[in-house]
Amino acid sequence: MNASMTPIRVFICDDHDILRKGLRSLLSTDSDLEFVGEASSADEAFNQIAQLKPDVILMDLLMPGTDGIKAIAQIGSISPQSKILVLTSSQENDMILGSLEAGADGYLIKTCSPDMLIDGIRKVARGETVLPPDISKNILPLLHRKSEGSALTQREIEVLNLIGKGCSNREIATQLNLSENTVISHVGRILSKLKLENRTQAALYSKRRGLF
Repeated sequence: MNASMTPIRVFICDDHDILRKGLRSLLSTDSDLEFVGEASSADEAFNQIAQLKPDVILMDLLMPGTDGIKAIAQIGSISPQSKILVLTSSQENDMILGSLEAGADGYLIKTCSPDMLIDGIRKVARGETVLPPDISKNILPLLHRKSEGSALTQREIEVLNLIGKGCSNREIATQLNLSENTVISHVGRILSKLKLENRTQAALYSKRRGLF
């Protein structure tokens, strides 16, 4: 590391002592990384993070106390300049998507290699999003649809919610004080924007994603 460069200050949040010890040891092997603090739960971490303002936070999701995804959102208000790299054991799409939507900058599995973790820390510190390839191929289509969903108008969101509740076009028209033909037009635009095939897929999308 160039002497003029400031090391990336890293905070560790994980409830396993042995893992925190291993991470501290790993960080010490790179001169451009600096360990600045640790906590065994998000609740224990909040005050430290507020004071330390680390560059990168390594965050487990499965800890006692405050839920990991809720903690990510809270950290965003406590130390908005800190990047959050999730390091956990869950590979479930809902956990990954929930973390990224809450404000995480990356997501790695604890079985990743030391080199992948070090590289991930450097990347999120530079403002990049980090996802391992096997997760990326599953989660990126969901993120793409999420961004498409955000392009829906407020009326289209209302229609999509009612589709998710099992309402017919006529029922939607009655509830929203629209003509049935107008509802049909809204449904067509929703399917087009979200790249869905039919109302059934739209209903499942609304229920499972919980985007609105």
